Amino acid sequence: MVRQDELFSSRLMALDARTAAGLLDLEHPNLAAQQLGDLPPARAMAILLALPEDIRESIMTACPTGAAWLRAEHYAPGTVGNQLEEPVAAFRKGTSVAMAVDLLRELMPQRELNQVYVVDPENRLLGIVAFRELLFAERGQTLDQIMQREPCSLRPEWALNDALSRLSLQPPLTYPVCDGDNVLLGQVHTHRLHQQQAFELSGQPGYLVGVDHDEQWASPWWRKFQFRQPWLQIHLFMLFVVGAIVGRFQDDIAKATLLAIFLPVLAGLCRTIGAQSLACTLRGLSLSNPARPVKRQVLKETWLGLVNGVLTGLLAGVGMFIVASRHPEQGDPTQMAVLAAVAMALSCMVAGLLGAAMPLLLRKLGINPAMAANLVLSGLSDMICLGLFLSMAVAFVL
Repeated sequence: MVRQDELFSSRLMALDARTAAGLLDLEHPNLAAQQLGDLPPARAMAILLALPEDIRESIMTACPTGAAWLRAEHYAPGTVGNQLEEPVAAFRKGTSVAMAVDLLRELMPQRELNQVYVVDPENRLLGIVAFRELLFAERGQTLDQIMQREPCSLRPEWALNDALSRLSLQPPLTYPVCDGDNVLLGQVHTHRLHQQQAFELSGQPGYLVGVDHDEQWASPWWRKFQFRQPWLQIHLFMLFVVGAIVGRFQDDIAKATLLAIFLPVLAGLCRTIGAQSLACTLRGLSLSNPARPVKRQVLKETWLGLVNGVLTGLLAGVGMFIVASRHPEQGDPTQMAVLAAVAMALSCMVAGLLGAAMPLLLRKLGINPAMAANLVLSGLSDMICLGLFLSMAVAFVL
């Protein structure tokens, strides 16, 4: 049977940070600290930051892992350091097995442990000792005599997906986290890494359309409104710009209304090609798989957009020729067909370039590459592609 505290933890995970903070028992800091203690450190810290400073400090003071939460706050979201927990089972070099076992008996009922860390006086990690080794060791032996030297450790600045890719197929329950000088900073539970990574991945579809990473399916409607409205306003502005571009050519469109028929066809196809290029680029970034230089990837997506544009442009040109043949007063059918084919090819090439380059540019600027990428991409694609098509029509056909 599922415990009540587990149900409450699941509920906190399903809400945005501010709403989740409102469910904590703030009158009893010890209870609130216990409620947050069952969450991944990054999630607990996000909820704490939504609280007033005085309440936040009282909860962190009441929680044994409060210092680890505070330390984790200094690292970027989505990194190993953002998941740091206090390394409670860290012993100095020379500690006897008997002393370590006696101390672990007191810690085990309170903390989830399966190995201990051996450090030097400067807290540098020397090795780890699995509980199996403690079981078969002589009580008079020291931990550094039975420890595994140069163990696998993680760096706090590593991204979660980088850390997970370095774990072995049968990882231990915890991994030590050390800085560049091998000083032990803390530990991370592997299931916490997977849990936080799943939480981050669940937000990726929302990022593409302007849904904030903190918005959850159970968030109240007014919080969802606050998260979504800014991006809708930005997208509305971009659509007004698109309308202004089309309006700039309204007299020319009035001379050949066939151009208006082709506009939604061109816009829809360019959005699709741009979204495909965007999805492929984001997938490569999320898997940390820069198999080839960035410039080559962008050129490949641009070339692919051109190739797809040429093939679809030929079909669009045939369709434009058939329609224009029935309305010869609006322009030469052959010229209209060539215009449709060339504009489609060039516009699809531009869409492929935008889809590949935008996530890379956002990452270079330190912004989440997926944040509202689909909204921004569709707006830019419409501006450039429709403007290009209408400019070519005025220059070469009308």
